Amino acid sequence: MIEVNNCDRIIGDFLEINADIVQSETNSKLPKFIRKRKSKKTRNKLLKSAKKIKNSNYILTTENLRELFVYVYNNYPPKGQYKSIFMVKADEEAKNIEAVISFDNCKAIITIEKGISGFDISISEKKSDNYTESCNIHCNSLYHDNVRSEILEKINRKLLDDLSNYVIDIISSYN
Repeated sequence: MIEVNNCDRIIGDFLEINADIVQSETNSKLPKFIRKRKSKKTRNKLLKSAKKIKNSNYILTTENLRELFVYVYNNYPPKGQYKSIFMVKADEEAKNIEAVISFDNCKAIITIEKGISGFDISISEKKSDNYTESCNIHCNSLYHDNVRSEILEKINRKLLDDLSNYVIDIISSYN
């Protein structure tokens, strides 16, 4: 069951709805061509919702990042590489996750540890050939009041785009 007020499982909720569409198509007693058309129409609405997330101003939280990194780690072995997510390492025993994000002139390492609220992010942004700006932040989401908010916003936008593309790629494969 999907919780409307809980946004911790964005990918999982989309995949769960898609599974319901598949189950409905499989269990339907309608003729095959009608079942397929009905499923495709419903799935296209789901894809439209995934595209809305891409264009939203949603700020990713620790749980959103954990979910994204776990899906990428499990579905794109051996490095867990997808779009701007260069690599994901997961310590399955300790339930710690470390992801390297790389795009444009920006590189970031996000470390999520079990039992610790929030995550650590180490950001390196190349400003010119001989000048690179770096910072380390501990936060609960990809938003911070005054510490490098513009670079966190860029990282959030990129990862939100990747999350949306991941959902779109998976669901589109069913159409």
